[in-house]
Amino acid sequence: MKSINKIVIFVFVIFLAISCKKQQLPDKPMPSPFSVIVENSSAIPAAGSKVVVDIKAGSDGWWLTIPPETKMWCASSQVFGSGDKSITITFKPNTTGASRAVSIIFNPTFDLPAQTISFQQNF
Repeated sequence: MKSINKIVIFVFVIFLAISCKKQQLPDKPMPSPFSVIVENSSAIPAAGSKVVVDIKAGSDGWWLTIPPETKMWCASSQVFGSGDKSITITFKPNTTGASRAVSIIFNPTFDLPAQTISFQQNF
């Protein structure tokens, strides 16, 4: 009986050694270059405007951070996505009697540095 136990243990150890062989995995993906380009001016007239922003992210993801206090007058056509995309930032008319500003943060995946675009709206 002892010899059967030894054989079973020996077979188990051999099986375990064979199954733990290192696998050849594909290389980790590399991040695509990330850039944000404002197509038209970042100075917004008091009457309001739409600004087109080109996001270049290759096949990687991205998302926007818009300050919550500005969401009543500043909105984006899309706040997250992946790949290259043109989005529209819409600014409602400024009837406050004072200039206002917003800084929108464009966050790429892969821990790449974020890019901030600031917009100033006159009154």
